[in-house]
Amino acid sequence: MRLLRFSLLAALLSGCVVRETRPVSPPLSDAEAVQRGETWCSSHGWGCRPRRVGRHADVVEVVFDARGHGAEGPLRLEFGSWDHRLVRVEVPAMPSGGPGPADERELVGAGHLSKGDFSGAPGS
Repeated sequence: MRLLRFSLLAALLSGCVVRETRPVSPPLSDAEAVQRGETWCSSHGWGCRPRRVGRHADVVEVVFDARGHGAEGPLRLEFGSWDHRLVRVEVPAMPSGGPGPADERELVGAGHLSKGDFSGAPGS
């Protein structure tokens, strides 16, 4: 009886491991990356036309010709190839002579901050 219990215990502890596996989602396609990029552009006030799609490591990079917010030029979005998440955004630079950063009076006047609440203002 003792031998039976010991052999049963040994069999249970011998590396019998149960692993849960989830199906792996397919990698992000070029078409889906462009579609996600166009959605991001429109929801953030940019007019975008796809220029190119590229892949490096586990990232899908979509480059658009973009116009908006007083700027024009290439807009780059990078998505995780396997998790499909947006991992990087690079928008066109503002042209020189364009509007500079808002000062405290502009932020209060535009309703972005209330007087005395400057924890989010630059230099705080």
